[in-house]
Amino acid sequence: MSESFTPDDVRQKYIALMGNDLGEAYYELWQDVNRLHIEWIEYVELYGTKPSRIDMLNEVASQFFYIVEKSLWNTIFLHITRLIDPPQSMNRKNLSLQQLKELITDDKLKSELINKINEAVEKSKFCRDWRNRRIAHNDYELALYDTAKPLEFASRKLVNEAIKAIDEVMDCISMYYEKSTTAFDLIGDLNGAHSLLYYLNIGLKAEKKREERLSSGKYDEDDFKHDSF
Repeated sequence: MSESFTPDDVRQKYIALMGNDLGEAYYELWQDVNRLHIEWIEYVELYGTKPSRIDMLNEVASQFFYIVEKSLWNTIFLHITRLIDPPQSMNRKNLSLQQLKELITDDKLKSELINKINEAVEKSKFCRDWRNRRIAHNDYELALYDTAKPLEFASRKLVNEAIKAIDEVMDCISMYYEKSTTAFDLIGDLNGAHSLLYYLNIGLKAEKKREERLSSGKYDEDDFKHDSF
């Protein structure tokens, strides 16, 4: 039987392994990276798996699912950029991956970690451009003039690479302290996008059968009922 751990159990484990300051910071960032993966998994389930899923979303509620797509995309970019923010901005500390290097005293680990962080920053720079000029701010030149510098190219492939680089920062520390890594990308679907797609598919099939009954004249009273929500 596998053991079950509460969030506080995990927090205390990291504090015991890494000390109070690093353990607390690592735990909170570990949770944050988990949340990033959940957001990305949901996005890919809906919009990055099969064209037939997008067709279904458009058939059900095209405007709504367009808004969801753009909102999730922007949320993921914001999430990535928060994780790679500098350790301090505007005289205030940021809880970011870069803050971790300030809390590590082992020179070898710090050197390896800095290399991993620099790689994550580099692979995430397109997200920062989108945040700075499109998501968090509405860049004047970009909004009004075709001659403005275009936004950095973005794609699901680049997002995957940026998230993988973030994972490697976290794994760099966990390998040093506990000789293990976290399979962030294996987080299960807990009543998320996959469940939504399942019930949308059932609903569409039921609606098509209802339309067939109405067209054939072989309908019943329930075919005219519309449940209130």
